Amino acid sequence: MRYLFYFLCMAVMGIASNTEPLFIEIGTGYRQDNLCWEILSNDKLETFLGQEKYNGLNYLQTQCTMRTIMRDVYVLAQGTWATFGRGKALQNMPYDQRDIILKYKTEGNDYSLMGVLGYQVNLTDGRHYKAFLTPLFGYAGYWKKLTKKLGQKPSIQQDDYIFEEQTQGNKLDDCWYGPIVGGDLLIEPGGNISCNFYYMFNWLKLNHTDYMKYRVINSVLDIDELIEEKVVAKGVHDRGQYGGFKLFCTATSHLNVNMEMQFRYFSSYKYQVKTFVYDTTLHDFVTTTTERRDKMIHWWWTFAALLEIAYVF
Repeated sequence: MRYLFYFLCMAVMGIASNTEPLFIEIGTGYRQDNLCWEILSNDKLETFLGQEKYNGLNYLQTQCTMRTIMRDVYVLAQGTWATFGRGKALQNMPYDQRDIILKYKTEGNDYSLMGVLGYQVNLTDGRHYKAFLTPLFGYAGYWKKLTKKLGQKPSIQQDDYIFEEQTQGNKLDDCWYGPIVGGDLLIEPGGNISCNFYYMFNWLKLNHTDYMKYRVINSVLDIDELIEEKVVAKGVHDRGQYGGFKLFCTATSHLNVNMEMQFRYFSSYKYQVKTFVYDTTLHDFVTTTTERRDKMIHWWWTFAALLEIAYVF
């Protein structure tokens, strides 16, 4: 059996035809994110217990990509960093049967790392134009960190209650990671222009932590209470889709100018979430009788447009 495996490897290497030098691409551009999570009670009624929506988060994304093809074997490593993360966050945490919607401003960073392998197949051997199909597999991780700043109206009033926004320690941390499979289609019609389309499917795990704070004041009932909670969730059966389009333009023998558009959509199934309440005596979040085990739904989608410079070795 091992001799058969050795023979097949040699045969594949014998018919391998496409080799490309190392490309290092540096790109930057605009990116917009939208994400949302909500908590439901862990029963058949699935009562609404809380929600946060982050709308129109604006980032400046920087991306570094290294890729090469060695005897039809496609190798890619990519890292991204997105900064600013400015937008709006709507925090809805019911209090005493009231829907309390606080509107924050946001700021934060986003990071990702991805490594991919594939085997490139020439679909148009012997023709003037070329089309290459590459099945891909690899692994990726995505990290998002956001802080919530005071909005235009840092307090709202309902009846005799006043609800005030609190910013210190009011933040979100997300980490999605897992294996990916997909494909890449490269089309070279001839000349200095080529393009490719790519799509990847992610099997994801999610680590989610969100800190929420607001103050409740009622002078009639003599209430002045700081509500401070931490939501922790871990998902193991989540899904993600990642794809895009890239246009290559050969400027010189060692320099390319690329334009790229990307999309990403991650979503989670219902899974258990734990909510911790801050204990002012212990000065820490505790898991006493105030702990709840509920259900959470989480989704996140992204769109980006980048301009890249590639150096060909």
